[in-house]
Amino acid sequence: MSLSTGAAYDADVAGRFVQALWRRAAAGPADEAICLAVHEALANALVHGNLEVPRLDEDLDAFLGHCELLEEAKNDPARWGRRIEISGIGKNGAVEVAIQDQGLGYQVHGPETGKAGHRLHGLELIHACASTVRVEDGGRCLVLVFPMQRSDES
Repeated sequence: MSLSTGAAYDADVAGRFVQALWRRAAAGPADEAICLAVHEALANALVHGNLEVPRLDEDLDAFLGHCELLEEAKNDPARWGRRIEISGIGKNGAVEVAIQDQGLGYQVHGPETGKAGHRLHGLELIHACASTVRVEDGGRCLVLVFPMQRSDES
């Protein structure tokens, strides 16, 4: 599926895409963790990739600045019109979902977890939900791998 950032921004693209893919590839509904991981990957691709809004820090001033940057980016026709691609395929007992943006990409760092009182961010949630996560195309594509769970399995 290919959408502009503007079309994908306010739509439930992740949920609808995942449920349709699972009905076709895995013969059953996807669980909430799969939908959450794909939603987070799509949100990251839209906000940090195509709209080029940096990662949010934890304090209120940073949040307000983040909101201003987001509104500014949404009003930029070039960034708002960038494409987001989402695709999925079932193979080898798993389902792979790829989310590709047209942003600048990012440097790959492992998820930071285990801090006291630490709130999980998008990539950490994705790593917690998917069995495998691959970053491709210079940080512009995230591939999530989920094992298939057939409805006839207990």
